[in-house]
Amino acid sequence: MFRWLALAITLIFYVQAAEDWKGQWFPNAPKALALEAGETVNNVDNALPVDEAKEKKSSRVPMGIENPDCDDAKHGLAIDFDPYNVTHSTVYMCLEPKADYKGDYNMDAVITEHNVPSAYVANHRCMNGSIEYLERIPSYGTHRPLWPKYGEYRYVPPQRWLHSSEHGAVIALYHPCANKQQVDELKRIVKDCLYRHVITPSQLPSKDRPFALVTWHATLEFSVLETKIVESFIEKYALTGPEQTHRDGQYEHLLLEPAKVVSTIEDSVLCALGGSKKKKLGKLGPTVEKKVIPVETDTARLVNYVCGSNIMKQGEDVKIQPDTEYPEWLWKLHVGAPLTLEEMDPNTKAYWRKLRRMALQRNNKLAKLKKF
Repeated sequence: MFRWLALAITLIFYVQAAEDWKGQWFPNAPKALALEAGETVNNVDNALPVDEAKEKKSSRVPMGIENPDCDDAKHGLAIDFDPYNVTHSTVYMCLEPKADYKGDYNMDAVITEHNVPSAYVANHRCMNGSIEYLERIPSYGTHRPLWPKYGEYRYVPPQRWLHSSEHGAVIALYHPCANKQQVDELKRIVKDCLYRHVITPSQLPSKDRPFALVTWHATLEFSVLETKIVESFIEKYALTGPEQTHRDGQYEHLLLEPAKVVSTIEDSVLCALGGSKKKKLGKLGPTVEKKVIPVETDTARLVNYVCGSNIMKQGEDVKIQPDTEYPEWLWKLHVGAPLTLEEMDPNTKAYWRKLRRMALQRNNKLAKLKKF
């Protein structure tokens, strides 16, 4: 009798505790999960807001299939990010003082790892419904059915690149105001580590740590770039998504540079060309790779143009004109060895400047002589 009474009281307290729970649910609140599955549930105060009229799917939307009624990576993009609407371009622009994002060498890098159950299957939501995340930088959760092609972008919304992380990719995020030199170095390291990567600016990284790497269930945030930390994170957490595939997605808006195969298409070796492994040690430290400067070999251009005179990205070198197009004094300029004092005209300023310079040199030498 008392045993059943205690059990009933326990159940009452358990139900009441679930209704009063104000913390986080995994992966979402009960209402959101049920609505995504097409069920009808009672209202829960702390559930994520979901538009019930737009949630009509009773099963998981298949990935990688272009469907104009769901997601074809072409229509309805504005709900996440419209790549061709100038008002949306502020997400990849620096609108704050860059000094606020310069980084701090005394601030440690932070790794956040979520314990995502192996049985968890993320939902694919069509473009008729928005996707919001509880985490500032999401590392798991609902995303779009079509994922981006691997490579570097001007911008990719998290609703897209999160799907890439589910396939084992590494997402490199940097704040638009972050140090450009370190941004370029981060890009190089990621590109040299693996084929499956997505690089994009983002407003998600903080001022204290303007850089972040994201994989399925794990994030690395850091203030100042350290090659070994980045490579170690990639080697440990890359290729850990539940849906392993190297297949490119259909989303390619604002793609700047497609990814290139590093080791194999399956990324069998991670960071084989990484920055810390690329430098060879010599007797006096790391050896410096010699850069080959391009030299013009076209004889026609060498005869008709001043090769290398154009330092701009656009335009062409200065074209050599006939002799009559140049002033007469140009042909009288002395371009040989410097004239001696005896060869110079005493009636010119150049003569007296040279004489004064020689006198100063002589006096300096005399001042250094040993005094007796």
